[in-house]
Amino acid sequence: MEKLNLVSPWINFYHEVEALFRNDPEVTVKYDDENNELKLFVDNSKKAEALEYILPHEKIFGNVTVKVAVVPANKPISGIDEALKTAFNGNPAFGYSESVQTPFGNMNYAVFSPIVVQYYNDDMGDIDGKRTVTAEQIAKEVLSLGDAWHICSDRKYDGYHINLKNSCRN
Repeated sequence: MEKLNLVSPWINFYHEVEALFRNDPEVTVKYDDENNELKLFVDNSKKAEALEYILPHEKIFGNVTVKVAVVPANKPISGIDEALKTAFNGNPAFGYSESVQTPFGNMNYAVFSPIVVQYYNDDMGDIDGKRTVTAEQIAKEVLSLGDAWHICSDRKYDGYHINLKNSCRN
C-alpha cells in the first residue's frame, strides 16, 4: 500500500505560488520549512520590486503564519498596473492589465492566459494527487491586488477555439 502524503494549507500555498511562476525564467520559488518562509528569488530587480508590491508579506493558516519574502526586495513601485506588468514580464501565465470605462465607473482587470496549471496537493480525486486549475484561479488565491482590481482569464476557451470575448469575473 502506498503511503498517503497529506499537504498542509501552507505547503499548498507554496505549490500555488510555485505553479504560478514555474515557467518564468527570472523567478525561483523555494519554501523554508524550518522558518515557515516562502522565498521568491528574482533575477530582475524591477520584477522583484513588483512582486514585493503585489504579494502578501505573510499568509496566516490557523496557528501557522508563513512569511513571504522577495529576494532582492527593492523600493516601492508606483502602482498595481506597473507591478503586474513588471512582475509577470516574460511569464506566459499573464496576459495583460487593462482599465475599462463602464457605466459603473472605471474597472481594472488583471487578465491571465487561459492556461491549465497542475501541481501536487494530495487531491484524492486525482490519480496523481494533483490539483488542476487555471492561472486565473491561482492568481485569485495568491495575489493581493485590493478591491479595485479584478482577476480574470483572457478569453473564453471551449476546448478547441479561443473566442474573442473576455471572460472576466470578480
